[in-house]
Amino acid sequence: MRSVGIFDEGHTESLPLSQQLSVGIGRWLIALMAPLVVLTHVAQLAAWPFRVYAFVACIWTLLLVGWVAFRIWRGRSSSVGGVGRVDGTTLKILLVASLASSTLTLLGKVPSRDDYYYAPNPVHYLAHPGEAMGHSVHGLVSNTSELFKSLHWSTAIAFEYLQAAWAYGIDVHFLTVYHTLTPVILAALVPWILYGLFCVWRPATAATALAVAATMLMLLCMGDTLRAPGNYFLLRLHQGKTAGFVLGIPLFITFVCRYLAAARGPAWRSTDWWCVLGLTTWMAGTTTASIVIYPPLAAALMTAHYWSARGRRRGETHFWRPVVSLMAAHGYLVVYGLALWAFSSDETDLNSVINQRWPRDLAGHARFFWNPEQPATPLVLGLATVISLWVSSPAIRRFLVAWWAVILVAFLNPWLAPLWIEYVTTS
Repeated sequence: MRSVGIFDEGHTESLPLSQQLSVGIGRWLIALMAPLVVLTHVAQLAAWPFRVYAFVACIWTLLLVGWVAFRIWRGRSSSVGGVGRVDGTTLKILLVASLASSTLTLLGKVPSRDDYYYAPNPVHYLAHPGEAMGHSVHGLVSNTSELFKSLHWSTAIAFEYLQAAWAYGIDVHFLTVYHTLTPVILAALVPWILYGLFCVWRPATAATALAVAATMLMLLCMGDTLRAPGNYFLLRLHQGKTAGFVLGIPLFITFVCRYLAAARGPAWRSTDWWCVLGLTTWMAGTTTASIVIYPPLAAALMTAHYWSARGRRRGETHFWRPVVSLMAAHGYLVVYGLALWAFSSDETDLNSVINQRWPRDLAGHARFFWNPEQPATPLVLGLATVISLWVSSPAIRRFLVAWWAVILVAFLNPWLAPLWIEYVTTS
């Protein structure tokens, strides 16, 4: 069967093996991580002993990994089922990209003082596994006998606690998992995640796999500042925020577009909708920035979809149903965000200690990502944009332009960005 992007002919009955694997990896990752994030929040709220939390987390991990291994062995995986064409060249390119990504992540690390805040709590609980979990911060010195308490600031969140649980289960030091095992595994998955995203718009071919490899190289070239994509991408995958950006955003776009392209009937019947729900739940455990990233991104994607030729051609009379369904898919993330806002309002004020050193306009934040004297990031970004529009079909080109236009008009401009900074991202 000819390989197609889902915007061209919707879902196919038998996709090439490379595309089935890329989508399957995303689903398996979400199925593993989303329940573990909820488990972490429950353990903190219910003050479970760390060893109990770690035991449950390890059991779920073993069950999920064992189930996936069994399904692959039986050849009946939900995403590798069917009689998809074995596209050997594409698979080889992706495997080489995975090996290169893992090697770079293993050999190269961008140091960050943020680890001082992320690591102490997991290390403390590994040293005291019988102690009840909670929101106390063990890495900051207090002037009183009581520890600071924080839901998210200067402390670990689910991403770090889960690695501590795995370290407890396999009896190794926390930093062995944190700096070696987790980032190397995640780096190996990056090419597959990006390939699944590219296959939303392009056929699943060797050329698309090469485009993924080229994109990864271009991202690594965008390193003109410490916070530029090149210094986050692959080199800081040991931190939850990087995993959220590098893996979460491509997966989110992939499954939102897949859902919108084939949304029919109730949302609960769509595997892609469940993936969006699971992904936003998982992202709540990687970085609190997810709260202000994914809902606006979903709005931009939905708007672009219904502005595009694909959306108009369908002529749906109930176009609002997918919109409401995608809003509902952010349920856990929204509730988590409201909880942070309700219980941490003193930490998120614009003039608080946390926010005092951050810029309050778009230009100030842009300087975090590129150096005006050596503007590698905007140059590479501009080149990639031109190439993307040039190789896209007219329908996809309209979708991409509409998507980017919504982001620029609604968020990334010097008039509205300060309002978002003051009233949304800091509060």
